[in-house]
Amino acid sequence: MGLVMDSDAVAQFRLLRVVRLLRLLKLARILRASRIFRRWENEVNLSYSVMSLIKFMVGVTTIAHWVRAAECVCCSVACEVCVTCVVAASDGLHVAHRGGH
Repeated sequence: MGLVMDSDAVAQFRLLRVVRLLRLLKLARILRASRIFRRWENEVNLSYSVMSLIKFMVGVTTIAHWVRAAECVCCSVACEVCVTCVVAASDGLHVAHRGGH
């Protein structure tokens, strides 16, 4: 095979195989983690409503984080002063602007 194809093509093929193997290992690790979580979920004995509430709160927190991160990226790309932070001070709350001008 090495005689038919040049060494660059063989190296790229090997690299592709290694990347595919790493992705397969990552998938196996994710499946194992979900199995461990399912086992823990059965041992804790929380009611379905409590588990649903916890999952909902984790989802809301994750989405809020992603939205805030997207806002920061958009503002940093636009180079505008649009991101505000509320900074607690001893004499009250101050709004501090940050970002490029």
